[in-house]
Amino acid sequence: MHAISVAASSRPGAYDIGYSRGESLEHYATQVTTADTGIRIRINVRGMIFETYEQTLAQYPQTLLGSPDKRVEYYNSLSKEYYFDRDKTVFDSILFFYQSCGILSCPEHIPRENFLEEIKFFQLHQADKRYKQEIEPEAPVVVEEPMPEHPIQRTIWKLFEYPDSSICADLLAKFSLLVIIVSTITFCIETLPSFGRHTVCRNITSNSLINNTNVHNESSFLSNTSQVIFIVNVTERHCTIVERGSYWSTIEAVYVAWFTFEYLMRLITAPNKYKFVTSALGVVDLLVILPYYITLLFQADGRLLTSFPVLRIIRLIRVLRVLKLTRYSEGLKVLAKTLLLSGKDLPSLLAILVINIVLFSSVIFYVENDIKDNDFESIPDAFWWAVVTMTTVGYGDKVPKGALGKLIGAICAVSGIVVLFCFPTPVLLSHFEEMYKMKGSGPGKKPKEKEKQKDENEEAEESQMKDTEVHMAGESERIEINI
Repeated sequence: MHAISVAASSRPGAYDIGYSRGESLEHYATQVTTADTGIRIRINVRGMIFETYEQTLAQYPQTLLGSPDKRVEYYNSLSKEYYFDRDKTVFDSILFFYQSCGILSCPEHIPRENFLEEIKFFQLHQADKRYKQEIEPEAPVVVEEPMPEHPIQRTIWKLFEYPDSSICADLLAKFSLLVIIVSTITFCIETLPSFGRHTVCRNITSNSLINNTNVHNESSFLSNTSQVIFIVNVTERHCTIVERGSYWSTIEAVYVAWFTFEYLMRLITAPNKYKFVTSALGVVDLLVILPYYITLLFQADGRLLTSFPVLRIIRLIRVLRVLKLTRYSEGLKVLAKTLLLSGKDLPSLLAILVINIVLFSSVIFYVENDIKDNDFESIPDAFWWAVVTMTTVGYGDKVPKGALGKLIGAICAVSGIVVLFCFPTPVLLSHFEEMYKMKGSGPGKKPKEKEKQKDENEEAEESQMKDTEVHMAGESERIEINI
C-alpha cells in the first residue's frame, strides 16, 4: 500500500502530494496536472515522503521550512530531498500549516508536549502568535539599578549589596548573615531567668526583745509590779532585683557596632541615598540599630532605666533584626514582592473573610442563646470563636453546646478552609511564579555565571541540532520501511 498525503495548496488547482515509496516518484510525477508550474520540494520525514511547492513554504520565511537558508543544512544532494528525523505523524499538521495559510491545530492522539516540541523545532511559533507566547514567553524587562559613579563607591556598594559580585562580597554576606542569626539567638537567650533580669528572694531571721510588759502580783500582802522581757524570733523575706550581667550589654554593643558600620557603608555609597533610606530594607536596618542608641540616652548612675514602658517597647524593636535575613535570601525577597503584588487582590479576600466571621458569629450567637451556660455572651464575643474555627486552630475555650451549634461550627470550619486556603492560593501562586521569573541576573551577577549559562544554552541547542540532523551519504545507505 502507498501512504499518500494530498492537500490543497494555496493556489487553486494545485495539489501537494506526499509519497511513501521512492521508486514510484516518476509514476506519480507523470500524473501531476498542468497547474504544477512551481518548484517542487521533496521532504523525507523518517521514511515518509512529502512533496510541496516552494512558494507554499515561502509564505512564512521566518520558519525552518520557509527559509531556504535554514533548511539547506538538512538537504541531501544525492537523494535530492530534505531529511528530518522527526515525528512523521505531527509533520502532517506542520505541512498543513503552510497549505492552509496558517491553520495550526494539535491532533487529538498527539500529546501536547510532543506537538509543541515539533512546533519549536520547525519554528512555527515564529509565525503563530498563540504558540509563540506559549513556547517562548516574553522575557521580563530587567531594569538595571543605577550604580555609583565613583569606582571606590561602586566597589563598596557591590561589596555590601550584591553578594554574587565577588568572592569577598559573598564572604561578607555570609559573615553578616551569621551575625544576624547569632544576635537573634542572643536576644532570646538573655530573657532566660538564669541569664537575664530576675528577682532573688531570701529569708532573714532576727531576734526582737519585748520588755514593756508589766505583771501585777496581788497574791501577796503588798501588791507589786514586775517587768518581764520576751525574746521573739522574727523571720522577714527580702527580695532584690538582680539586673542582667554587664556582658550582655557588651555583646549587644558588638552587634550594634557591626550593624551600624554596615548601615553607614550602604548609606555613604548608595547611588540614590533618599531611595535607600526610604526603602523597606533601609528602614529595617535603621530600626535595628536605633533602639540601642536611644536607650543610651536614658542612663542614670550607670544603670539603664528599663522600668519605663517606652524603653521596653524600644528594646522590643530589636527583634526586627530578623527581617535583615531577607537581604540575603532570594526566596524571601520573591515572597515579599509577591505579597506586595497581590495587595490589590487580597483586600477582596479579606472582605470575604470578614463577612464570614460576622455571619457565623451572628448565627452561632442566636443558635446558642437559648442554651444554658453557653459560651457566647454577644456577637462580638463570638468573633474570636469564628476566627479560631475558620483557621482550623480550635483552642476550645469557646465551643457550641447544642447539636445545631456544632453543625454551624463544622460549616464554619469548612468555609474557612475554602476562604483562607483555596481562594488565595491561585492568586499567590501565579504572582509568585511571575516574580520568580522576573528574578533576573541583576548588575551584581557574576560574569562567569552568565558565560557559563550562555555556554550551557549553546551546548543544549547544538546537542538538539545533532540529534535531529541526519547527513545522508547516498541513497543506498538509508533503508526505508513503508507501510
